[in-house]
Amino acid sequence: MKTHRPSKERRRRLLRGGFTLVELLVVIAIIGVLVGLLLPAVQSAREAARRMSCSNNLKQFGLALHNYHDVHQSFPPGWSVPTDGDTRYSWGWSASIMDFIEQGTALEASQYGRINIHTVASDPAVLNILQTPISAYRCPSDIAPATNNWLAIRSQRMTTSNYVGTHNSDYWDKNDDAEQGGIFVQNKGTRMAEITDGTSNTMMVGERQWSFRDASGNTLISGAAHAWGNVPGHAEDWRWGYQVALGVYKMNLTGTDQTGKIYSSQVSMRGANGFSSQHPGGAQFCFADGSVHFISDSIHSNFNNQGVQTDASSNRDRALRAVIDTTWERLIAKSDGQVVGDF
Repeated sequence: MKTHRPSKERRRRLLRGGFTLVELLVVIAIIGVLVGLLLPAVQSAREAARRMSCSNNLKQFGLALHNYHDVHQSFPPGWSVPTDGDTRYSWGWSASIMDFIEQGTALEASQYGRINIHTVASDPAVLNILQTPISAYRCPSDIAPATNNWLAIRSQRMTTSNYVGTHNSDYWDKNDDAEQGGIFVQNKGTRMAEITDGTSNTMMVGERQWSFRDASGNTLISGAAHAWGNVPGHAEDWRWGYQVALGVYKMNLTGTDQTGKIYSSQVSMRGANGFSSQHPGGAQFCFADGSVHFISDSIHSNFNNQGVQTDASSNRDRALRAVIDTTWERLIAKSDGQVVGDF
């Protein structure tokens, strides 16, 4: 029996119906281009979702702080120096409001405000609470570890936070400077009536990222923040930065010269005291009226190449730079007498 074989002409037609190697390579190249075009859009959509989640966290803080004010007739102190035990360890404002963000059980078990945070951390059960992650305190865009491995209580890590309160439009002033002062200071709660510039013109809580790259491309640690309180730092004022932030340092220090301000583990003192975020182009803030706004890196401000605030003539002298003459400073200071319009 003879096997039927297609004619030569038919075989040529069948071959012409398939893909040549060149055609296959062209199709692969087109698919690669389409994937390359689609990937940034997907990443952008993911970042938009993460930024919205972060914004919701800040809205929760705003609501919790307002509820705290309703109960206590003031916002909580930025940090409360204990009268017993090691005074370097202080409960912070971010612990104060846990009762109002569905963390009341954890707050009660932590013995917040009743015993020094350093003392209770020796109790394994309490330490476990201080190390339990709280999603509302984390920006989903940030890369910080769940427990903060920079500075510790009894050599143990504490829960990481990405949110810090406003302390001063310039440098540290735990006694609350009437002009430069922000909302969170030591041992004293700010009353709504003291925000004379208006709650819609005053920032209350902002972001801090875990790390950034300086002008030399080095990765430096900002340290984010601690959810429960302050721990010892290289200097007394530096440790306060794990609850609050300053306006004297540029928001987002990426690309700045940090020479001379690096400590062990490549930690940037300026980064550990300022505001920053992983969101491209700026950071998000909860204002004293509870609203949340994205503040751009390009906001009206005066900073040098080290990310340190200056006056309009690039002078770093504190007496000159501390004069409130930029939108950035006006938004942090609660009673400087200069109401901000658009920002």
